Amino acid sequence: MSLKSWFKAERLERVEIAYLHALRVGGLLIATLCLIAALFFAGNAAWRLFINTEVAPDATSVDTAQLAQLVASPPASGSDSSASSTDPIKAAHDKFKKDFWPKYYAIYERAYQQNRNTADSKVSSDDMLAVLGYDFDTYKASQASDSYGALVVDRMVEDANYQATALKHVGEIMAAAPVQARLNSYKVATKSEQRCTTTPRTQRVNQVCGYYYVYDCSYTRTVQDRRCEAVFPESVMTPAAAFERADATFADAWLADEGAKAATAADETSRRQAQRAQIGPNLQLALIIIGGFFTVMFFFLLVAIERHLRARKAAAVVAPAES
Repeated sequence: MSLKSWFKAERLERVEIAYLHALRVGGLLIATLCLIAALFFAGNAAWRLFINTEVAPDATSVDTAQLAQLVASPPASGSDSSASSTDPIKAAHDKFKKDFWPKYYAIYERAYQQNRNTADSKVSSDDMLAVLGYDFDTYKASQASDSYGALVVDRMVEDANYQATALKHVGEIMAAAPVQARLNSYKVATKSEQRCTTTPRTQRVNQVCGYYYVYDCSYTRTVQDRRCEAVFPESVMTPAAAFERADATFADAWLADEGAKAATAADETSRRQAQRAQIGPNLQLALIIIGGFFTVMFFFLLVAIERHLRARKAAAVVAPAES
């Protein structure tokens, strides 16, 4: 077969039709893929609009049984630093002392009455308030402090939810079996040990000096006053000590759980904000793909027009031949 015969018009037309057919199929396939991708990325951007980036922390909770075990366990040496804070609103503290404190102090009173030891005396309401750090002066100081102790005092005095939860859990801790076992041993305990404290005191010494000329040469000096008192052994837990430890243990557990859940909520908020940040890029990509889709469809339209014109030309050539 000569090269000239191979390049006949009919043969070239068949090759051209094959190429146009392949282009048509390929164009439809690419356009379909563009449309699917555009719908996917548009949908991917659309659903992110409904993501709520405000994530509330889970409700704070503590395990009463575990806290009771901590309260009943021997205290660690050198623990418990007193809370300090700043400027107070006296109305807030007065409301706390009037509405909540009597119910909270009743937990200690009940423990004291049920496990009374004649060698020990009850801690008064005001003294217990000061021991726990919820007195007015401590609360006032806490307003100007960012310390952990100040946070505990502020939450106890100002947060009604914290107060209600503390009342429930501290009451359950004091009534739990491990704590009751320690308090039962307190009933029959005796103050078999001594605790001594030394307090510096300024003392004036009156003295006269001179022989022919007498003058006052009195002076002051610092002396140490040592005072000792009988106390229970460290292994004995008094109702006051149990109440103080229950209060501190609850505060530690509550704030730790609250902080952990707040951190989890913050992480989830960041994750959702990152998801929403993809709205713009995904919409932009969807628009680009849609543009590609219309471009492909435009070329496909040109191919269809050319194919239509070719069919009309072929029909016009066949018609005269038949006539």
